Amino acid sequence: MEQQYRPTYVKIQLNHILHNYRLFMNTESSRIFFCPMVKANAYGHHDIKVASALVKADCKILGVGLVEEGVHLRQADLLSPEILVFGFSGKDAVQEMNSRRLTPVVSGWEQLEDIRAHAQPGTKVHIKINSGMNRLGFLPTDISRLEIFFNNNKAIQIVGCCTHLMTSEDLNLSCGASAHQMQVFSEIVKRPLFAHTVLHAFNTGAAVHLQNDSALARQFPYGLRIGLGLYGYSTVATDFSRKLYPAMSFISRIVTVQKVKQGKSVSYGGTWTASRDSMIGIVPAGYADGIPTQLSNHGSVMIESQSVPIIGRVCMDYTLVDVTDIPNALNKEVEFFGTQNPADQVAGKAATITYDILTRVSERVPRIFKED
Repeated sequence: MEQQYRPTYVKIQLNHILHNYRLFMNTESSRIFFCPMVKANAYGHHDIKVASALVKADCKILGVGLVEEGVHLRQADLLSPEILVFGFSGKDAVQEMNSRRLTPVVSGWEQLEDIRAHAQPGTKVHIKINSGMNRLGFLPTDISRLEIFFNNNKAIQIVGCCTHLMTSEDLNLSCGASAHQMQVFSEIVKRPLFAHTVLHAFNTGAAVHLQNDSALARQFPYGLRIGLGLYGYSTVATDFSRKLYPAMSFISRIVTVQKVKQGKSVSYGGTWTASRDSMIGIVPAGYADGIPTQLSNHGSVMIESQSVPIIGRVCMDYTLVDVTDIPNALNKEVEFFGTQNPADQVAGKAATITYDILTRVSERVPRIFKED
């Protein structure tokens, strides 16, 4: 690691990620198929570190969003796991996937034709079905044409079939959008084309529902692709989800304290004015580091287990906090999110989602890894 001069970093607890991995590994659905997602730099947690820890824990499959992400893992000597590429790749990437042993998840005809043009005997693919999210995937009306295609292209082998839920939080509702998608998917995978493939459909929210309802798991016997839950969060609250451990904490320190008289304003635009004589702590982390500007005058940080308001606009390199009620605030540790200030709660204050809070942490913030 390069020398670090600024007291701003994120702490990644790899043991928490492994704890969460094992929780999901012990579910019935994971025995069908289990693919931890390490795309987007492992949701901001550092893809190589996380993937290496998972492989040491006997993980066999990893999921990425880009061919480039898969190549990055292979270049780091992660040679043993199967790596699924869920994003579009383009014809220029097909040979790279072949040489790196990356398995494409195919979502459309042009992508499939690109693969056919460079197919080698034993080329493996997963097929994505658009069961209702209407983003990627083959439509139910495409299945007959797919059957003809694969009958005529024996070098390409379908080893998996999947879909993506639009609102996995409602999987437990018989009249919800997820139930409708599952009906569509369940009918499609009865076709002979998918007779010998692994079937996967469920993210963290759905997996939490399945763990909470064994009858639901039997009704929908499909595997898991766990992303958010691997890193300690879930969009569904149950006893199971409360066992997840958040793995990332965003930490900094108060580097200087400004005295501000009542009636004076702070930061760009002067959007906060002191209602009393105040002490303002300056924290060397801002929106260039991943602190949402939406937290300006709205969010909070934790200092010594006390919630402290963010005041004024979040700047590119700095965030201002009101430390009037924190004695001797200079040099004290600040947690933007983590064990005391969970990322999902921060997301709520920023009017965004937990995924956004985790993945927006920039590369200029050092990652410090803890294994115990």
